[in-house]
Amino acid sequence: MSELVPAELMSIGIEAARKGGEILQDWASRFSVQEKSCAADVVTEADFESQQAIYTLIHSAFPTHAFLGEEGLNKPSDDSPYRWIIDPLDGTSNYVHGFPYYAVSIGLEHAGRLVGGIIYDPTRDDLYHAS
Repeated sequence: MSELVPAELMSIGIEAARKGGEILQDWASRFSVQEKSCAADVVTEADFESQQAIYTLIHSAFPTHAFLGEEGLNKPSDDSPYRWIIDPLDGTSNYVHGFPYYAVSIGLEHAGRLVGGIIYDPTRDDLYHAS
């Protein structure tokens, strides 16, 4: 593999990040909050639905890839050196309190080495990616 992540991988990752952000915006005024391990560590329905949409979109394009997500997603792969790392709502506390500083964060590993990253801020429609 070259130093750069193939364009198809990044394109699907960007599409997934935007889809996850769309779901966060849709849930923004109607979610409920649950505690994870402590009161400062919270999760919403938006976290789970965003993660599922991101996973579904990427998995449909790359069914052999592994996945690791903040909300309990752990799908190893025996056939691929790629693993997608998903934080479907980076900044949940801000989201819960209506503070518009949160994002979808997606990383991509190849053979244990981080080779790509995507950050999407749905409140400003700002997208950043690198490989």
